[in-house]
Amino acid sequence: MLSLERTFGPQGSGAKIFQLMPGNATDTSRIETLSGSLSNVEPIRKRLLLDLSDLGIPLDNLEGMALGPRFLDGSRSLILVSDDNFSDRQVTQFLALRLAEGERPETSTRDQRQ
Repeated sequence: MLSLERTFGPQGSGAKIFQLMPGNATDTSRIETLSGSLSNVEPIRKRLLLDLSDLGIPLDNLEGMALGPRFLDGSRSLILVSDDNFSDRQVTQFLALRLAEGERPETSTRDQRQ
């Protein structure tokens, strides 16, 4: 599974793509409440695949992510999209990325727990 995590602040919009690894994560669907101690809850693990700020392009408020068609070499595309919210200060943006199977991107040097 992949996750698109977005930020917005004084420097503008940002986004990161993470690989989610449910593995040993606790199934919380039958837990009535998560208030109180969470010591018995194992969170999902995630690994940073790409910080889109590393691309060096202006980003708008990315809101969607979907697998796209395969490239000629057989690798999958990942499509990201933002919309302009009918605002002159925003843009509709499509980004096409290549997913390389079996490769570990340089930006994925550590696991992150949340």
